[in-house]
Amino acid sequence: MLDNTKLFLIFSGYNNRGVLSFCRFCNENEILFKIVAIGPYDPIYETDYANRVISERSSTELKVEHFNQFRQVIEASVQDAELYVLPTSEFLNRFLLDNRNALSDLRIKVPLCDGSLYESISDKKSFGDLCLKYGVAIPNEYSSIDMCSIPFVAKPKKYFNDRKVVSTKPILIEDSLQLNEFLKRDDLDEFFYQDFINGDSYYLLCHISNDGSCTMYSQKNFVQQGEGLSIIAAKSSNVHLSLPIQNYKSLFTSLGFVGLVMIEIRVTGSEIYMIEANP
Repeated sequence: MLDNTKLFLIFSGYNNRGVLSFCRFCNENEILFKIVAIGPYDPIYETDYANRVISERSSTELKVEHFNQFRQVIEASVQDAELYVLPTSEFLNRFLLDNRNALSDLRIKVPLCDGSLYESISDKKSFGDLCLKYGVAIPNEYSSIDMCSIPFVAKPKKYFNDRKVVSTKPILIEDSLQLNEFLKRDDLDEFFYQDFINGDSYYLLCHISNDGSCTMYSQKNFVQQGEGLSIIAAKSSNVHLSLPIQNYKSLFTSLGFVGLVMIEIRVTGSEIYMIEANP
């Protein structure tokens, strides 16, 4: 039985390629991890890591008492484990932050920044406002939908709407028919509106250390799944070395952010626009 060991608890069933990449990394670097599967048909069972599954979720609902059960199962083989929950989805992250104190009482650690800071970066409207403050360009924003020029993007202001339900994804309005259909919604006050930037798509990955130093990586995206889902073809790039990107370092260090954040950017000509961020 191992003592005083760091161990990652991984929830699979979402962000599958990211989960598999982390499992592979842990396996190659002798880092302990256990997996909670989404159910009996979780793709994790088709991988070499099926034997790391310790439990299956009976529903997508998350409760603190479930985490206590997971810890008890883990402690049957790993005594006094220093247990961390791997952030694998936005929904999970929000739950972890909302219940950080209760999880801490169970000796479960959440490797994320402060909850209010997380929300200010993750929520699209608030992060756009922060970008403007620190000299990071964002698409032209309209004060009302009546002033929008087609094509434009309707973005939810927050991850959770006023009814505490996960907001819809950004909606691209490309013609008058789509606009008329959008105007039928009863939640228009939960959106804000920006120009659609028809440029090259990049992902910028930043890691801010405790000492404030910043490491960056970027990729150019070529093929993406429909409705804004996962990138499936990309190539490393040097866009993170360009001068405008340095403003991101100032932004995150000034906010006191520590950890990983991925930013979607669009490049058109000499302009670089922030689209959204995922801490």
